[in-house]
Amino acid sequence: TTGAPARITVYSALLDEDGKVITPQPVAGGRSVEIEVRSSDERVAKLSPPRILIQSGMTSAETQFQPARPGTTTLSLVVPQSFGLTAAAATVGATVDYPGIGLTGDLTIGKDLQTQGIVLLGEPPPAGGLDIELKSSDPKKLLLSTNFDKVGSGSLTLHVPEGQLRASYFIQSLGDSGTVNYTATAKGFKERAVPIYLAPSGIMVVYWLYGPPDEAEVLRANSGIRDPRPFTASVSAKKPAYVSLWPVYLDPETKRGADRTAQRLRAGVSAVVELKNSNPDVAQVTSKVLLKEASEFALAEFKPLAPGQTVISVNTPAGFS
Repeated sequence: TTGAPARITVYSALLDEDGKVITPQPVAGGRSVEIEVRSSDERVAKLSPPRILIQSGMTSAETQFQPARPGTTTLSLVVPQSFGLTAAAATVGATVDYPGIGLTGDLTIGKDLQTQGIVLLGEPPPAGGLDIELKSSDPKKLLLSTNFDKVGSGSLTLHVPEGQLRASYFIQSLGDSGTVNYTATAKGFKERAVPIYLAPSGIMVVYWLYGPPDEAEVLRANSGIRDPRPFTASVSAKKPAYVSLWPVYLDPETKRGADRTAQRLRAGVSAVVELKNSNPDVAQVTSKVLLKEASEFALAEFKPLAPGQTVISVNTPAGFS
């Protein structure tokens, strides 16, 4: 309904005795042919102009199909008596519908985590822009926010300015299981609903230069096989090394996390993470680290003291798995 007009082309052609098209053929010199293109339901669409001319020596002429509202209509031709109409191409059906809305969905978010979403319009907004309402089907489990550092609500309104097609927002999870839908509605556009899958979340500790492990850590069938990803630090180094703490959602099947499951803490939630150091004689590690609300990760200082090995692990904070 808001799209550009569709081009409708009418052709002159040579027909056989049964009225079937043999080949397009130009109108004879010295004359032109006026054709009327009719819409069976002008409330759905009109032709502009409805009357067109195929000029002398030309094979076709064009008009514009102007959509108005959702529905179906049939386009048909009225031609001079000296011309015939081929049954196979004398009419064409047309369907007019509202343009669609694209939404970020069909993905997993961990409890007390969040991810960015994008709403995408199937057609440019009208003059002055377009307001889009997003609404969660269960605000006790899923919130929507205009900013990553703002606690969301059950619904919000986004404005897409004239000349643009998209707007961003943030989806925040409060639950650790189940599926919650959210919808987008806008005047003159189809309503769109998409699912969000909720999962438990955990805290992952890794060497900061490595980052979280790749998705093989999540997808590997044997949960007993795990890459410990050790790192080496020099006692003589002038600067400390660092380990990083990442919030991640846990895969529903393997209960593990990886780089593709890392997500930012949602606004309104922070976590104090205690780190355990198996061998304090080998290294000194920050014992408590604050993951601030809406943060992606936090760093803990690792200071080598003597040759040897130690294992750094996390005391899981409340609310995480």
